Amino acid sequence: MKHKLYAFWKHDVPPYVLGGEVTEIKSNGRVCVKGFTGCSFLPLQILPLEEGRAKQKEIDLALKNYKNTIKKAEEELRSHTKQLSLKYTLTEIGHKHVNDFLKECSAKKKRNFGCRNRYCMSNESSNESRYSLGTQ
Repeated sequence: MKHKLYAFWKHDVPPYVLGGEVTEIKSNGRVCVKGFTGCSFLPLQILPLEEGRAKQKEIDLALKNYKNTIKKAEEELRSHTKQLSLKYTLTEIGHKHVNDFLKECSAKKKRNFGCRNRYCMSNESSNESRYSLGTQ
């Protein structure tokens, strides 16, 4: 090629375009690009090499800003969900509620299975739930 060129083409992930130095322009309008051996692309734009490199730097900077923004948003989201999950730890809701829940589950299990399983709840009137080996 007489003049060195730089092409941009569509891509499916951010920054949604890729670019590179053109090594060949095919008769069907597609371009072959340095570093992408065996591939050809339908260009969105073809620029002189230096202009293309400058545009690529702008795109790279925009991508870096995008990634930083996404990272900050993910950290903020994790912070909110962590705070939410901490509200419902065992210490917050209390062991009594957990034991009540376990007793309720055990009672449903007994109703559904008639306590035919090896493991049945014992000592259901106490605040502590313990499993013991039952009779079959």
